[in-house]
Amino acid sequence: MRLRSVLLAVALLPAAVGCGGGDGVDKQASCDRMKEAIKSIGTLQAEENGTGDGDFTKIYSDAATKIRSAADSSSDDNVKTAGTQVADALDQLAKAQSSGDPSGGPEALEASGRLATAAGSFEKHCGPVEG
Repeated sequence: MRLRSVLLAVALLPAAVGCGGGDGVDKQASCDRMKEAIKSIGTLQAEENGTGDGDFTKIYSDAATKIRSAADSSSDDNVKTAGTQVADALDQLAKAQSSGDPSGGPEALEASGRLATAAGSFEKHCGPVEG
């Protein structure tokens, strides 16, 4: 039983260190708001695919706005920077999607790479987005 408790504590450590962990409620709240916005992208994409429209421009733009707002409210500069990077990449992806090219063209590829880099930074400072 004791070993299980230790293993559970070790498993939860990255999430505690990554988002909150004593830096104040503001950082945790900002991270949580950004995570919710990120999670909503997948849900809204699935709904959009269901309608057959497939236009993700508004989904990405709206999520970027929410993420940027949450990032700006953080007192932690690393969280603020990481959130802004994700929001900027989503804006770039939205712009690529609105270009008229169904695949988004080379701009979408560049934006996807930028988003992957931003996601790594975000996870480092806020922990993983789960669910």
